[in-house]
Amino acid sequence: MDQQDVSLVAPAAPLLRLPNEILLEVFELSVDDQPLWSNINLYVRHKSIPVDMLATRWLERAKGCPLSLMIDCIPIPEGSTAEELRAQTLARFERLAILLQGCMERWQELLVTATTDYLHPFFRVCVGLTPCLRRIEINLLEGRPEGDHDFPTPLTLFLPFEQHHQQKSRLEIACDDFLPAVTPSLGLRLTDLRLCFMEGMLTIPLVTSLELFPNLRTLYVSAYGSTFTYPSRPRTLLQHLESISISEISNAATLFRHLHMPALRSMKLYGLDQDIELLEEILRQIPDALSSITISWDWAETSPSAVSSHRLSETITLPGVIDFRLLGYVEFSAPIMQMLVLPQLKHLHHEMFPIDVSLRLMEASDAIVSAKVLLINTPPSSVAVATSIPTLDHFELSVPTHETEVVLARLHAPNLTSLILNAMGRDGPFIPLHTFIQESNPPLRSLTLNGVKIRDADLIRCFKATPSLESLSLFNCSLSDAVLQALTDDPHSHGERQGAGSGAASGCLLPHLVDLELLNNPNLSIPAMMNFFTARKAMALPVTQCQVCLPCAIKTAQVFMIGMNGSVVATFESLGVAVCEY
Repeated sequence: MDQQDVSLVAPAAPLLRLPNEILLEVFELSVDDQPLWSNINLYVRHKSIPVDMLATRWLERAKGCPLSLMIDCIPIPEGSTAEELRAQTLARFERLAILLQGCMERWQELLVTATTDYLHPFFRVCVGLTPCLRRIEINLLEGRPEGDHDFPTPLTLFLPFEQHHQQKSRLEIACDDFLPAVTPSLGLRLTDLRLCFMEGMLTIPLVTSLELFPNLRTLYVSAYGSTFTYPSRPRTLLQHLESISISEISNAATLFRHLHMPALRSMKLYGLDQDIELLEEILRQIPDALSSITISWDWAETSPSAVSSHRLSETITLPGVIDFRLLGYVEFSAPIMQMLVLPQLKHLHHEMFPIDVSLRLMEASDAIVSAKVLLINTPPSSVAVATSIPTLDHFELSVPTHETEVVLARLHAPNLTSLILNAMGRDGPFIPLHTFIQESNPPLRSLTLNGVKIRDADLIRCFKATPSLESLSLFNCSLSDAVLQALTDDPHSHGERQGAGSGAASGCLLPHLVDLELLNNPNLSIPAMMNFFTARKAMALPVTQCQVCLPCAIKTAQVFMIGMNGSVVATFESLGVAVCEY
C-alpha cells in the first residue's frame, strides 16, 4: 500500500481500540466515587442476546445510579412467523419488566413507545413506589382498523406508580393517544401534563381527567379536529395552574367555563373557534396574574355564523398582560380588539390585523418595547396622524411593498434601536426609508432590510443619519455597488486636509459597524463586495481604539451571490468573510 492509499484510511478513535473488558473496568471504577458517565446507549449487534440479559448486565454495572429508561417496541410486521416472533418478543418484554420492577426506586425518567399488548403487561408488573421519578412519557402505538377514521373517546391507561407527597420536585407526564389514570399519590404530585391525540379523536373528557391533578402547573393539549366533553357539575379548581396551551380543539373556548384557574400566567389557544361572545367571556374572566396571551384562528375566511351584531358596551382592560400575540385575523374579533386596553403591554405580535388596531394598542401602553406586525389585513389610512411610541425599542414589519411606506409614515419611534423591514413582493414604489429615519431620528444599532426597494441615495442618507449602527443585514434588496463605495470612502484623507474634527463629521459612514450580511442582492457585484471588505479592513482600527472618524473592524460578515465559485469563496474567506448557503 503506497503513501496515498494509507492517507485514505481513517484511524480508529482511541476509545474504540480499547477492549470491552477495559471499558467495563473504567465504567465500574467511575461509579465508585463520582460517576464520569451518566448515559450509555445499548445497541444489540447480535440478535441472539436477549435485551433482558443485556439490561441485567448493565443494571449491575450501573450500581446505585439513577436510571433514565427509554424502551421502544416496534410492531412486528405481518408474515408467516409474525405470531411466533410476537410471542417471543412479548415474553422478553415481560422479563424486562420484572427486572426493572426491582429497581423502581432508581427510576428518574421512563419513556416507552409500544402497543397496548406490551403496555398492559408492563404496568401490571411495574407497580409501586418511584421516589425519584421526574418524567413519564408514553407513546401509544395502536393501529386503526381498516376504514375506521374516528374514535368516540380516547383509550385510558392506568399508571400504577406511587410517590411521597413530601417530594418537592416537579413531575411531568406526557401521553400520546391516551388519557392517563393514576394513583392518588401520583395525581397529587403531577405538575406538568402534555396530551396529544391523533386526528379524528372526537370526544375528549378532559375536565373529568383534570380533576385528578389538583396541583397541576402546566397543561398542553393538542388534538386536531376534536372536541371536549364537559361535565354538568360546577367548575373544577386548578389553583396552581400557571400555563395552559390548547391546540386545534374546536370548542376549546368553552373549557374556560368549566375551569377556575386563579394563578394562570400564560394562555395559548390555537385554532380557536369563532365565537365573539365566548371570546369576550374568556377575556373578561382572565385573572390579574395573567401576563402572556396567544390566540390564533384558522387562516380560512370568517364563517357567516361567526359574524354577528354583538357590540361591546364597556372596554376590556387586562392590567397584567405584557406579552400579547394575535395570529390570523378574522372579522368577528374586530369589536373586541377595538375595546381592548393593555396598559402594561411590552411585547406585541400581530398577524393579519389592521395596523390601526396594532398602533392603538401600542400607543395605549406606557411600557411597549417590541412589536412585530405581519400581513396587514386591511390597508392603513394614508391620512392619519403619526402615532408616537417613545418606549418602542424593536419594530419588525412584514407587509406588501406598497404598504410599507404608509405604515412607516404612521409611526414615530424616537428611541428605536432595532428595525426589521420585510417587504413582500417586488412590485410597488421605492421605500423612502430616510423619511422615517429623519422624522423619528432613532439611535438605531441594528437594521435588517429584506426584499426592500430603496434608492442608493436614500440608503446612503439613512447611513449618514444612523452613525450608531452596529449590525446591518441586506437580503434581496435593490442597492448597487455605489452604496458599498460610499461605505469605503477613506476618512484619513479628510482628516489630513480638514483636521480630525471635520473629518470625523464627513469622512466615514457607519463607523461602529461590526456585523454585516449581504445576501443575494442582485445589483451588487462580487468584485465590489471584495473591494469593500478589503478597503474596510485596511481602514479599520481595533474596536478598543475606535474613533468616530475611523471605522471599527467588522467582526462577523456573511455574503452570498448566485454564481460564486470555489476561488471566489476562498477569496472571501481569506478576508474573514463567510459565504453562506442561501
